[in-house]
Amino acid sequence: MTSRSLQTNTRITPSLHTIASELVLEILREASLATLVSIAQTSARLYNMLRTIRSIWMNSPDIHDLPISAGETLTTIPTSSFLRLALRAVIIRTHLETPFATPVQILKIFELGVEMSVLLPGGNWVIVTHGEKMWIHNIEHGSPEIDSEPIFLASGKIEHVKFESVGSGKATLVLMIAESTNLGLSQSQALIFDLHFAPEGSSEDRPHIASVVSYHIPNLFTIVSIRGHFIMTDDPSDSGDRLVIIDYQRGSGTNFDIRLANFADEIETEELGMTIYDISFNDTLQKLVILAYLRTADREVILFADVPAIESVGTPKSGEISWSQSTLHPTHQYLVPDFQSTKLLISHDEALLSRHIPLHEYTAPSTGVYSKIFHGRDIISVRLAPKGADGEMLFFRFRYEQHPDDLYYTSFKRDHSPEFELTPSVHSRQGISCFNASCTRLSSLRISIPEELLLGRYYMIQTVNPNEGRIVLLIYDDEQENMGRLYIMQY
Repeated sequence: MTSRSLQTNTRITPSLHTIASELVLEILREASLATLVSIAQTSARLYNMLRTIRSIWMNSPDIHDLPISAGETLTTIPTSSFLRLALRAVIIRTHLETPFATPVQILKIFELGVEMSVLLPGGNWVIVTHGEKMWIHNIEHGSPEIDSEPIFLASGKIEHVKFESVGSGKATLVLMIAESTNLGLSQSQALIFDLHFAPEGSSEDRPHIASVVSYHIPNLFTIVSIRGHFIMTDDPSDSGDRLVIIDYQRGSGTNFDIRLANFADEIETEELGMTIYDISFNDTLQKLVILAYLRTADREVILFADVPAIESVGTPKSGEISWSQSTLHPTHQYLVPDFQSTKLLISHDEALLSRHIPLHEYTAPSTGVYSKIFHGRDIISVRLAPKGADGEMLFFRFRYEQHPDDLYYTSFKRDHSPEFELTPSVHSRQGISCFNASCTRLSSLRISIPEELLLGRYYMIQTVNPNEGRIVLLIYDDEQENMGRLYIMQY
């Protein structure tokens, strides 16, 4: 045998285990969590790369599906934790999408009388309120009782709760408290908490309150978004056409009128009558995203704006906000076509969706031109294409066929806020259509609720968290009085 034939027979075939690390990174670019978990189990080299190279994970299209703990963010969790979290995410998704999956664990989180519950990121912590009382409880340590000591006792009824993880175990919590003055007039109080959570595995059953800032506010706002030390709220007036931003570190607040462009080419009337019903901050775009409804035109519009400066007017008194007026000029805006528009893409391609930034999801009736093709309601997902060289924003709408018996909720803000259009149910099996947190896939979940838990009583699904495979369920003892017990079902 010649030396040349020996060289030919012993040539190594290129593979992920032998090629240069730069090529591996390029091949794994935009790989899904499930793919990365599988690859990590093939060799020690790839396992170590996935344990140490952060960019592999951050480029994954479904990175937001990771079940990150309360107080942590994608930018603060250690790189070595990504693989463990991704494995957990894949297991949860597989189990949750099993036809008529049954819960592996059921936890009662509160007895009768609970009025509000917020399941925090990571799934182990829950905020529960009852009147003036608030509990922040680790459900792995059992369920709090209505007569147990609350973590906080407010001066009035707790009306709104908003939570944001900051990172490194820290978080911001904002409460809006309804108060009554001696004259019988209604006002509110905003309380901003700096929370510190203990590391995972700690025996502590509540976070530490590091500080509290309190402000009296003339109206009862709904907190819609938190961005650093900015609190963005809705307009409490009947018109609902203004944006209110409070800088709670400086005690300053600004009421913004929003200047809309002329939609004369698409809308006949000039009197639009706008109502804002959602505000968020998009990290990818680094812009405010405002979803509004044009009442006279019966159309939705999506506005984009830079975070404005908040002016300080004088020196505010202790516990008071110094208010100013200004106008917000959107940098871009998109008039959402009406339901009958034919400018829709029908797609279930996760790779295609992952290249577009999610902005808004809603259901559209399958009527008119679509009545022969679609049945029931369909989900429309509005996406934004990455900016081109000229900076132009291109919008795409994707239509998804939805099972007519499924419930629907939107998760484009990644907070899994339910938008269920149903009355209390007694059926032990339910269908839920939902996007994952990364908005790359639409799942039709088939869940089974144990009949021994229901005992024929009415119940309401309050929250669905596909990242954790958890559903918060309110089972009524007295439907007329809206009284019941809260349960978390782990699927």
